[in-house]
Amino acid sequence: MNDGPISLDLEKRRMIQASLENLFHDVKLGGDFLTLFVFYNGKDRWQVQFNREFLDDLRPVKELQLYMENTVIPSVLANPGKRIQIGSNGGIFVAERLI
Repeated sequence: MNDGPISLDLEKRRMIQASLENLFHDVKLGGDFLTLFVFYNGKDRWQVQFNREFLDDLRPVKELQLYMENTVIPSVLANPGKRIQIGSNGGIFVAERLI
């Protein structure tokens, strides 16, 4: 059993981070969760949390890039300062930030 951080495919992590860095700054992994990204736009701070199973099931990485462009980024922009959670089926849930 592994009690450490949940590892994320490096290529997928880089693609997610690059997609967020196109519009936001100070994009970082959130704490011990390697599927949580925290970022700013100078005014608001967001969190995006991916379900690990969802990320594992996406192949190739191009699918994740399209999902980021067409679903995640528009959801982030429509919900300033919120936590955007992506479920195991790719559904989007909006909540208050945890940190």
